[in-house]
Amino acid sequence: MSYMSPFEQDISKMDFLQLSEWLSLCRSIVIRDNYSNEEDFFAALDAFCEDWEYHYEQNKKVYASKKFGMARLFATYKNRVNLKVRFGKERNSIETIPFDTYGNIHSNDVILWKPEALETIEHSVSLDYQNILEVFKPQNKSCYKTLLHEVVSEQAFCNIDIKIRAEKDGKKFSAMTYQEFMAECEKNDTYRITAVANKKKSNYNAALDACGVSSTTYHEFHGERTSQKEFDKKFFINLGFALALPYPSMSRLLIYNGYTFNSEGRVFDEVCRKAFQIGFSREMAIALIDKKNAELAKSPMSFNPVPNLTKISSGKRKRV
Repeated sequence: MSYMSPFEQDISKMDFLQLSEWLSLCRSIVIRDNYSNEEDFFAALDAFCEDWEYHYEQNKKVYASKKFGMARLFATYKNRVNLKVRFGKERNSIETIPFDTYGNIHSNDVILWKPEALETIEHSVSLDYQNILEVFKPQNKSCYKTLLHEVVSEQAFCNIDIKIRAEKDGKKFSAMTYQEFMAECEKNDTYRITAVANKKKSNYNAALDACGVSSTTYHEFHGERTSQKEFDKKFFINLGFALALPYPSMSRLLIYNGYTFNSEGRVFDEVCRKAFQIGFSREMAIALIDKKNAELAKSPMSFNPVPNLTKISSGKRKRV
């Protein structure tokens, strides 16, 4: 293989943050832009996904665990998480540390408040994951759209700031610069760290559109006057990718709307089912369907192409 396989790592020993980083790595190893032609790309993608499926079969317990579900969820919004360290008395005396990689939070500049920051992040992600599970509990079937909209509008696309401050002798202490503040923390072992998560709403309509979910269709789906329309199956699959729904929740969303993952012999269902079970990204699912359509195009017989996730129809139901 031309890549270093991540499947040699023991994911059972990883925490959810490490798993999230591992998952992001898996999703980025075989990228279309890295290949000069689609034939080579499809061959590499097929080989990689085959290895990933084998890894899934050997580690089903981990893939079905809460920490893996949290890892999938965190992978969708970790780039919107920042540590905000208040080091001085002035309003702009804040050092922003982006959480872009797992290693970033283990850097020297973060090591002092790593335990508090990690605990706060884990608590926030755990609550978000529990909120998603709550949506699809059987007792909430009659109000699941309301609960789902709360996830979409209040949670899924928010920016998360982990606000950090230090106290000494019961009082906040500060410095003129972040470097002076760090130096004081490093030489003084009597300080206490306080970390608080603060969520700031973002434009979830734009975020949905960017994830392949028509925001217009979404509002029709959860709107009281238009919710009785029938919606395209691809709409729900794309919404599931956008929210990183765990497989059981995604299955229930489909069932609530008259669909299933288990249509016999349908490539679309097979690819999407594996994506939610294993962790393939939406982009990988699209590429796997493209690969199948490229194979069908070479057949001497005439086949209709497999529907893909890149277009969504509004209001009109179309079986896939």
